[in-house]
Amino acid sequence: MKIKGIDDIKQFTRIVLSQAADDWVFWYAMFGRTDTAPARQVQFRPMMDAVQATIDGIGVMVAPIQMVQKYLNDGRLVAPFDKSMELKAAYLLLCRKGDERLPRIQKFRNWIRRQCSGEQPVVLTRASGDL
Repeated sequence: MKIKGIDDIKQFTRIVLSQAADDWVFWYAMFGRTDTAPARQVQFRPMMDAVQATIDGIGVMVAPIQMVQKYLNDGRLVAPFDKSMELKAAYLLLCRKGDERLPRIQKFRNWIRRQCSGEQPVVLTRASGDL
């Protein structure tokens, strides 16, 4: 089954990140819609488990583009809609006092800043668009 429009989404298993359970509500609101109950729903805690489930064709998910860009680039995932939403989220990088000056911590901090520079989640399906 292919996703042709927003109404088709509810026919697929919804993959939900437990730490971002409201993302689907925000995603539907972006289209001026009210979130509707999906046919099925599964919840994951680690984001990469949810991404892998989407790659495996289990269902559809909302994910930050930066976290899945390589899968979009290599064709394992597709974004069936042109629209993306911007979320206002805050993150803290924490380390032991004094470690913030270590080159590896500074390198990691800079990488995170680059990755989070434009966080816009999208709905993803596996590359074929069929589930």
